[in-house]
Formats: sequence, structure tokens, C-alpha cells
Amino acid sequence: AIMRIQANLTKSGKVSYYITSLVDISGQKELEEKLRNLSEKDGLTGLWNRRKFEEQLAQYAGIIERYPDSPPACLALFDIDHFKRINDELGHDEGDKVICSVAETLLEEVRSTDFVSRVGGEEFAV
Repeated sequence: AIMRIQANLTKSGKVSYYITSLVDISGQKELEEKLRNLSEKDGLTGLWNRRKFEEQLAQYAGIIERYPDSPPACLALFDIDHFKRINDELGHDEGDKVICSVAETLLEEVRSTDFVSRVGGEEFAV
């Protein structure tokens, strides 16, 4: 909620009284969160998308540059070999299932602090 306070002044400029109102902005905040997720999440897998990955990578690189004695970091890139063949022979719906399965497996196998994203059609980064 946002609190708004308005002072009403007399002709001489002194405060006569205040009007206070509370405005519920929870709907607006929910919409903002939904829009943020749409702009940062992959629609198929729910993983972070390439834009968010690049943003996080730049942030991590800045931390490592600023604090050279920080713990080591690792970037792992994955792609699905012969994925075009899966789409061509089994169809795009099956290809989507494979992508979702890989995404689920990555999320199950990494630490909760790791950043997993889908950076391309069949490409993932951790």
C-alpha cells in the first residue's frame, strides 16, 4: 500500500488539516512481477532467458574483477546434440518435451545457488 498525505493550507499558509489516504497497489505489484517474469524467463522451460543470463554473467564478472580473491566461479554451456533431427523426425512437440526434460534435469542436479538459463533453442548455461 502507498500512503498519500496532503496538507490543506489556510490563506495565510498555515496547515489547517491533513488528508491521508492508503492506496492498495498489490494488483499493480503483481502485474509488475508478471511482466518482469515474462521479460526474464523462458516461456517453454521457465528457466531464466538469455537476456537475464547475460545480465547475471556481467554481474558475476564484475564481482570477480572487483574481488579477485573471491571463490572460483565456473560457467558451463550445454547443448543438445542432433536436436534438429529430433524435431524433424519426432516433431516440435516432442522436441519441446526434450528441452523441458533437460531443463528439469539441470534444475534437479545443480545447487540451489546456481543460475540455470536457456540461452538458445537447445542451449543451456549454468
